[in-house]
Amino acid sequence: MNERKLKPRSSRFVPGTIYHLAIIGLAAVGMNGLGNQAAFADGRVVVVGPNQGPQPVGPNEKVAGGKTVVVNGEPVTIVEVKPMPPKPKFVIGMPMPTPPGGLMYFPFVDDDDGGIHTTHEAWVNSPGGGAPDNFIVVTKSTHPGGGTATGNNMAFPPGCILIPDPPQPAGLKFMAAKFPADPATESAVLASLGLPNNPWTEVWELTTGDLYFFTDNNPPGPPVQIRPTFQAGDLNCDESIDALDIQWFVKALLDAQTYTANNPSCGYFYADMNADAAVNSLDVGPFVAKLLGS
Repeated sequence: MNERKLKPRSSRFVPGTIYHLAIIGLAAVGMNGLGNQAAFADGRVVVVGPNQGPQPVGPNEKVAGGKTVVVNGEPVTIVEVKPMPPKPKFVIGMPMPTPPGGLMYFPFVDDDDGGIHTTHEAWVNSPGGGAPDNFIVVTKSTHPGGGTATGNNMAFPPGCILIPDPPQPAGLKFMAAKFPADPATESAVLASLGLPNNPWTEVWELTTGDLYFFTDNNPPGPPVQIRPTFQAGDLNCDESIDALDIQWFVKALLDAQTYTANNPSCGYFYADMNADAAVNSLDVGPFVAKLLGS
């Protein structure tokens, strides 16, 4: 999968302030006394459904990764089958192998669910330029603490197009390799969706983030990948890496539990600046460099 493009981030960090001196001193000391705290670079993806078999998608329904909840400091993206929006912001059509010329539709709208906002980024696959045909849809959601947090993205295979919003093909189903989610994850996911936590399993964890779509008993099309994402260094989830993140960066290093309690919509793994799946002193230097814009 192509690495998604990052938009420039504004910075209110001013060298020479007490925050600047504090973080530079922190980097110089190296925080040698710190141990590792496990970090999760991608998190998990779950789907809410009645059983482990393929799930049907109705003619006026869509499948999308929407909310992302944080369970024990780890992002969990929720995939749902939901009604199609009447006025989508844009619709991605993915070619299906059968019937010939068939398309699976993914409509997206702003404020889709509880403050969710969507954008999309087009990629050019042919050398030297060409028609954009590979899309990554980035979902961001507001939270009570203010600002927005990047929740997840959906990566679509080459050959997809932007189209109007027609009905889904007849007999459409989707499947994924999955297994029952643990009780804590199931409870958090169902609570976030306002659903009762019934005795039977309703939340399934995907072995990978790949979803496969097919009609009736025909072969499936190429997978759509859904995965949680985050902006490393944005410890207060306001879409900016600046002096306001310093205290929370330090808290994530020293006390992940307290950090999580004060930032329930973020995760302490946002402090994993070097993407080595650990939060420790090795992340201090990259964090300082990010603050200084280098």
